[in-house]
Amino acid sequence: MGHTPSSAHTNVPPTAHAANSWGADERAWREALLGLDFGGDHPKGNEIKSLEALQALEPGVPLSGKIKWIPKRWDGGPSHDFFWTSRDGAPWEMKTPDDPSKRNIRDLIRQSVRKARENRVEAVVKDRFLVDISPYALTPELRKNLSEYNIDNPTNTIRLLVVLSADGLEEVSLL
Repeated sequence: MGHTPSSAHTNVPPTAHAANSWGADERAWREALLGLDFGGDHPKGNEIKSLEALQALEPGVPLSGKIKWIPKRWDGGPSHDFFWTSRDGAPWEMKTPDDPSKRNIRDLIRQSVRKARENRVEAVVKDRFLVDISPYALTPELRKNLSEYNIDNPTNTIRLLVVLSADGLEEVSLL
């Protein structure tokens, strides 16, 4: 797919897309700017990038008023990423694919759902996903392909899929 970044997503710092090259000081600075209580957890660079993109949608509204971060489990087992308090209050999983293609997004979601199910942690049912493809736009073709996720993955179905793109947040209607 020929995805191109959109200029509509200019509030994200340019270095946010080089998350793997951040030093400890930059990571700590970015965590502090988000204003979230991470409970001792240190989110991955791609998670920080996605949180920054989510914050950029409403710069005057603190991110802490929208989500509550869920620290990773002490035993390394599956957990959710955050409670989306401004949406439905439910636990959500966040994914940031390197390549915003149907296959890449589908594989990330399927692996996450399957891993949680196989680990049999009762409180962790991964069925709500926020997928950050910013700074790319959600094309009609990708939207259609993502809407078919449950059809293509009958043993790893999900309930909700929201895409964060250069154009903002959009819930994808799952078939």
